Amino acid sequence: GGIVKKYIPIILMLLMIPLLNEGCKTEDLSVGWEIKADTLVFYSDEGVASWCADVKAREDSANCTTVVFLDAVTTISEGMFKNHSYVSTLTLGKNLRTIEDNAFRSCTSLTSVNWSEQVESIGNSAFENTGLVLLELPNNLKSIGDFAFSKCEKLTSCILPDSATDMGCNFTDCPALSTVKLPRGLTLLEDYSFSGCTSLQEVFVPASVKIVGYDAFSESGIVRLIFEGELHEIRSLRTSNMPALQTIIFLNYPPRQVEAEDTKFGLMNNTDSDACVYYLSEFSEYFPNSDGKWNGFVIKELHSIDDLP
Repeated sequence: GGIVKKYIPIILMLLMIPLLNEGCKTEDLSVGWEIKADTLVFYSDEGVASWCADVKAREDSANCTTVVFLDAVTTISEGMFKNHSYVSTLTLGKNLRTIEDNAFRSCTSLTSVNWSEQVESIGNSAFENTGLVLLELPNNLKSIGDFAFSKCEKLTSCILPDSATDMGCNFTDCPALSTVKLPRGLTLLEDYSFSGCTSLQEVFVPASVKIVGYDAFSESGIVRLIFEGELHEIRSLRTSNMPALQTIIFLNYPPRQVEAEDTKFGLMNNTDSDACVYYLSEFSEYFPNSDGKWNGFVIKELHSIDDLP
């Protein structure tokens, strides 16, 4: 009897080894991540790095539909979930600050992001070609890379915080996008920013914007553009590739009239549409053409903002 009692602890340990090994197949807290049912959880930046470097870990996570980054995680690595077809919900911890390039590119099932208010930077193409529908970005966001939300075919609405002063051409080819709020700290509206946004009918450009890039609204559904501030330059605004455009409204000084030999503004013109430019009476001296046109647009004077069409 004494001999049996002596070996009982050893026998029990041997019986537990398969159970321990089975647990390691789905989770590894020592490296800062684990899988719980259909949810992939990251506990630390070290866990993010470990998971990214482990081919088997990524294979084991292939069917996860929810990804959670807890509060110790500060960065989502470049291309981390690129082409992951199952992820539909993303939760970001309160200390997450950086989402690197291509992090969720072509995650076509991704429809919901619970944002961290501390996110400061979203990289190039980070959410390109995802299933996002509504977008209200956090108030500490400063930088959004090129094509960060391009080709999001289901995206209908986007609210950008005033803190986001560094924006690339973020929303090209988003055909369902109909509502956009631009940041009041933005100074440059990049080339092709809303090109191909065929449902977008009106954009209010805040006073902080001084330069509008080449074909920022080309092939879009824009009917009305309102410029609140004094523009220094519109690099290209052509009715030939803005077929729905009817109205441009300047609430401040417009960019100058184009001269025949001008190349800097030579692409701002109206060739074959009935689109009109409206301006306030106090700026009438900046619309001097006697033929009633400005850059080919018919011009109409407004006595107050209340008279806006």
